[in-house]
Amino acid sequence: MDTQAQSWVPSPFVVATSLDQETVLLNARTGRYFVLDEVGQRMWELLLELGRVEPVVQTLAEEYDATDTQLEHDLLDLIDELEQNGLLCKTTQESQTSL
Repeated sequence: MDTQAQSWVPSPFVVATSLDQETVLLNARTGRYFVLDEVGQRMWELLLELGRVEPVVQTLAEEYDATDTQLEHDLLDLIDELEQNGLLCKTTQESQTSL
């Protein structure tokens, strides 16, 4: 996966709400919901704000006591799960800038 040329945006079918240290994501099309723990919640927030893996990992590395490699691995796992469940959509930087 070429993470440098891709960014992620929420699916048009996702409804998200934060409760304390969790975020609940609902796929309104399928009716399935997912609960993110505190770290997953932070990853979700940063993905929405920054879009790409590299700046998200850099920010997480400043906030958590973990290696960049571990953070990137965990983030990519989360992205993969969210994308497979219709909660995130992959896009390229080119398509974002041409909108």
